[in-house]
Amino acid sequence: MQTPHRFRLLSGHSVRLRLSSPFNFYVGNPAPQPAFVHDAELSYTYKQQYSITAYYTSIQDVFTNINVQDNQTKLYYGTHANLGLSANSGVRLSAAFQPGSWRDINVMGGAYRLREKSAYLSSAFDYHLFSYDANLTQSFTIHTKAAVKAEISGTYNGPGILLIILLKRNAASRK
Repeated sequence: MQTPHRFRLLSGHSVRLRLSSPFNFYVGNPAPQPAFVHDAELSYTYKQQYSITAYYTSIQDVFTNINVQDNQTKLYYGTHANLGLSANSGVRLSAAFQPGSWRDINVMGGAYRLREKSAYLSSAFDYHLFSYDANLTQSFTIHTKAAVKAEISGTYNGPGILLIILLKRNAASRK
């Protein structure tokens, strides 16, 4: 069951409430702060075939979804909030090869450092991670006149951040 409700505030902002159960719902945030993004990239291409790119991206006051659990009212709800810092810097390499008139190969790979930092409610985290990825794509021309091609692609992703969650046990649950 999902029941959308909308409330209008005096300032002209609206708050949307989406119920999926009496104990689990979504509440909008009418007053988010702007996120500030700093982005830099330097790239070099050699013979239109090989390239290397170094980059840095930093987002201060990241706007993201959060879930809140209120143990007193036994309510669990989702909302949006500004949370800390997200920074990513790394290097990407790519190369394109054509070993025959009927075959193309593209190879890409990268290594990067990721940082997620935030203070929320009564907790904080500062998580650093080094990771890497690679992609290999091969395409084959099957029929030139009909423009029929086949493609095989493979991707490898190193460790990453999918979700950061803090779990605390209260004194009552340890008995």
